[in-house]
Amino acid sequence: MFSATKVAKAGLTATAALQKILDLEKDISKLRHHVSVLSKRNHGLQKEVERLRKEEEAVTSEVASPDRVEEPEPLVALSLKSRMVIKMWLRLLWLWRVWRG
Repeated sequence: MFSATKVAKAGLTATAALQKILDLEKDISKLRHHVSVLSKRNHGLQKEVERLRKEEEAVTSEVASPDRVEEPEPLVALSLKSRMVIKMWLRLLWLWRVWRG
């Protein structure tokens, strides 16, 4: 049989579990937003790298002589801020995958 105490404890347990679920859903929503923002930034950075490569190819093709082919200079390394954004995006993506199981 069910006593009033057992029913009350079960209700409290269910309430606590529901509160945890709601808190997790709120956290997931925030993470999704951050992933979206970082994904957009990453996409913009990729476009910027592609644009710089095209510029470099254009400059290299104008300067290179047919007799002597020079190796193009490497692209400028990503800024510290860009690397931090990418690293943060990868962490959020990892957390999301871990959470999903």
